[in-house]
Amino acid sequence: MGTQHKRLGKLSASKEIEEHFNDDKVTINIASDRTCYILGEKWKGAANATNAIYISIGTGIGVGILVDGNILHGHGDIVGSAGWFAIETPIERNLRDMVVSKVMHLEMALYAR
Repeated sequence: MGTQHKRLGKLSASKEIEEHFNDDKVTINIASDRTCYILGEKWKGAANATNAIYISIGTGIGVGILVDGNILHGHGDIVGSAGWFAIETPIERNLRDMVVSKVMHLEMALYAR
């Protein structure tokens, strides 16, 4: 998984960690917290079905989604980013810099109270 950071540039954390271990038997997968939550529930918790959701409300709002036993990711792993749901218009986005402006989204509305 790679990520773009304004000051650090393009990073591939999983590649860096794999290179550190220098072992073909070690594979590193990095996932969002919402994905890890639903995986944990599937593995050892209450999600003993093939379809389940895990809703997390903390510093953000996220939803881990399990469909037919598989994690639902979507393009860019955006599925489940419930806190970013726009609840007012207009929506103006600059996706290159990952800046959302002039948008009231769910997290802003809930945390402003």
